[in-house]
Amino acid sequence: MNFLVIACNGGCMPVFPSLLTSGGERLTRLAEGQIYAYCLADKTTRLPLLGDVIRFGSAGNPLGFASIGDILLCIGVGILFWQMTKAEKKQPAVS
Repeated sequence: MNFLVIACNGGCMPVFPSLLTSGGERLTRLAEGQIYAYCLADKTTRLPLLGDVIRFGSAGNPLGFASIGDILLCIGVGILFWQMTKAEKKQPAVS
């Protein structure tokens, strides 16, 4: 999902300006294209719902942003780790 949205938007991950409600330095740097591989989402953004649409932290001081693809990737990695570390079921001996 992340690859698709980045490929459709010229190599950058779109971030919704509403996630940066306080404005400030992050919004300014993002709008000026100073944050590598990220851009502000606007009306020309393709597949906007696959961009960074989830904010972590408060509106005034966000810790970070995530996309639906990021969440699914984390779930998949968690399932993979769980599968790799769970105890194997012992098979009964066949006589």
